[in-house]
Amino acid sequence: MQIGGGVGIAGHLTIADDVVVTGVSLVSASIKHAGSYSSVMPAVETRCGGRMVARLRRLDAKER
Repeated sequence: MQIGGGVGIAGHLTIADDVVVTGVSLVSASIKHAGSYSSVMPAVETRCGGRMVARLRRLDAKER
């Protein structure tokens, strides 16, 4: 496992072998498959940030 600088990892998670987490990412759920992971979003007001993430997740679900 390789973890870049400034990465935040929530407690009590499982992270698979051969995982790379790029710098300034936030790991908030277990990572079950090997690969490279990253997530960086600019800071916005909290009430706006939640809506942005919800919209992004819905976009990803439509591709499946």
